[in-house]
Amino acid sequence: MRTALMLAFHFPPFAQSSGSIRTISFVRHLSANGWKPIVLTAREAVYPDVDQRSLAMVPAGSDIVRAPGLDIARHLAIAGRYPNWLATPDRWNTWAACAFLRGLACIRRYRPHVLWATFPIASALAAAMALRRFSHIPLILDLRDPLVYEGWPNDRWTRRSYSRIERRAVAVAAAVVVTTPGARRLYVERYPNLPLSRFRLIANGIDDAMPTSELNALRAQPAPLLLVHSGLMEIPDRDPSALFEAIAKLRERGEVSPETLRVVLRASGRDAAYRRQIAELKIDGIVRVEGRVSHPEALEEMRRADGLLLLQGAQCGRQIPAKAYEYLACRRPIIGLLDPAGDTHELISKQWQIPYVGAMDSAPEIAEVLRKFIGDCRAQQAFVPAASLLDQHSRAAGARQLAQLFDEVSNRGADV
Repeated sequence: MRTALMLAFHFPPFAQSSGSIRTISFVRHLSANGWKPIVLTAREAVYPDVDQRSLAMVPAGSDIVRAPGLDIARHLAIAGRYPNWLATPDRWNTWAACAFLRGLACIRRYRPHVLWATFPIASALAAAMALRRFSHIPLILDLRDPLVYEGWPNDRWTRRSYSRIERRAVAVAAAVVVTTPGARRLYVERYPNLPLSRFRLIANGIDDAMPTSELNALRAQPAPLLLVHSGLMEIPDRDPSALFEAIAKLRERGEVSPETLRVVLRASGRDAAYRRQIAELKIDGIVRVEGRVSHPEALEEMRRADGLLLLQGAQCGRQIPAKAYEYLACRRPIIGLLDPAGDTHELISKQWQIPYVGAMDSAPEIAEVLRKFIGDCRAQQAFVPAASLLDQHSRAAGARQLAQLFDEVSNRGADV
């Protein structure tokens, strides 16, 4: 059994990231593929928001090492403000320094064969690169999504900082892993001097611990129909403004009402702003913004829904949200409000053959999608993706891919 030291800032009990589920799934399945994972993460006090219930997702017996640190925005800000340079590359840079020191201790104790680090916290990448420089252990970076792409990061200081980290990261890493074909194409084109094999694709997927078998039946004549969006709805990435406008138009025309349609936005991250929009459009009887619940509770709510809303705008065209695969496992109809040129549209419209798809920023298209979905539900003919897709999108398969990559890079040693 070889050992991997895995740096992941997003990890329970942090309450604001579904990205930790990817790390947890790797931890759960790597041991079956010959690798013992050691997770280096943050102490609870570092996180801006925690949910102790999320610790139940961590596999029993996992080796977890926690490093201290500060959150610049909470611990060092004055009247809520702080200079950009103090929080470069992000507001948890002090954690990166502590993670480096804890990482050195882990290297002495566990003698790992590979280092692994995951984005979107750039500090984790910085700490991992420092450990790689010190130890010469080969490094694999699980970027998931690109550090820098069109329109993001949108402030100049962060963009420059992330660009510098990205250039260093792809140069020193033995492999750079992303989750979508579009992200891999971006890096291959951006760094033509590097070998194609440097950039790998390991998609997100469905965790084997998530039950799916009993979720096929659709309710007969549901009233009101329940639509759920579960998770963050950032601006502009997952802007629901056009969705709100479409629902308002349908309500004005008498096509929907609180008696026929209910929409729940769960843990949007912008609850107060969205409640104001909803009230201004007079759709608060239909659309509700609800707070965070535990992950098992969120899954149960999705299983009970008549339809699951998936939003992904043009700014995230090279990303596929992990919730798409959770939605698939829930065996409910999916309504995709997406960038027509994006990877998520390609996945759910073309590969999964889902018919309820429209542009996220087009209220008329969204209204038509909702009309079709509601009509199909009333006829008890709502489309549910094929059960055969579940086996194609297993997180266990992704862990096998990662273990094979660990084998490859550890056998050849550090490239750079």
